[in-house]
Amino acid sequence: MRKLFCFALLICLASFLFAGCGKTEAPPVELPTTSETPPVIGVYSEDRPITGEDMAVFNEAMESLVGVSYEPTLVSTQAVAGINYRFTCTATPVIPDPEPYRALVFIHKPLEGPARLVNIVTPAAE
Repeated sequence: MRKLFCFALLICLASFLFAGCGKTEAPPVELPTTSETPPVIGVYSEDRPITGEDMAVFNEAMESLVGVSYEPTLVSTQAVAGINYRFTCTATPVIPDPEPYRALVFIHKPLEGPARLVNIVTPAAE
């Protein structure tokens, strides 16, 4: 009985070892690609044109700001506990004969609650 068990075990082991012989590897699977890079948590995306949703966040955060008019031209986002927005804007002071300048407006939109202005950076401060 012991010899029969050892023989059966040897047959099972041999069939396991040689089961893959003669088989070729499957060809690699081609994954679909897109022109957009997937978002990375904590990293700002590439600048892109502003959507209606972006504009709604911008207006919500900037509604009480006075003295300078900000017109966003591009936006970049960063996924955190909510979304950080970095708007590239043309800023125009509300004075006679104003001289427009470039500004970066940083806004945070938490998962729940209103968007809030975090910072405005002008070229002199960059």
